[in-house]
Amino acid sequence: MRLAQVLEQALSEQGADAEWLARIESAQQAHPRDATLQYLAGMACLRRGLWGRAQLLLAQAARTLDDAPLRRNAWRAQARLAEERGDEQAAAQAWRQAAQT
Repeated sequence: MRLAQVLEQALSEQGADAEWLARIESAQQAHPRDATLQYLAGMACLRRGLWGRAQLLLAQAARTLDDAPLRRNAWRAQARLAEERGDEQAAAQAWRQAAQT
């Protein structure tokens, strides 16, 4: 989990270029049930503006992540995505899930 947090921080500070996104997505596709890789791929997609893909990956990750801080971040990211698309009901639900985590 610590590695995931460090990688996410690096993505936030330096951005997710196409090469990093490809590496993370490749790892996620090789291990499709790994919630941490789903989370990282979702966050990388979010940073690249691939909102639909980010939403899908983060929703999958949020349901199965064992790490509470990562799960909370996944829900918060989903809430922000829902707000961006004007879906206030989905945003409110995601914020509630984040608060309960």
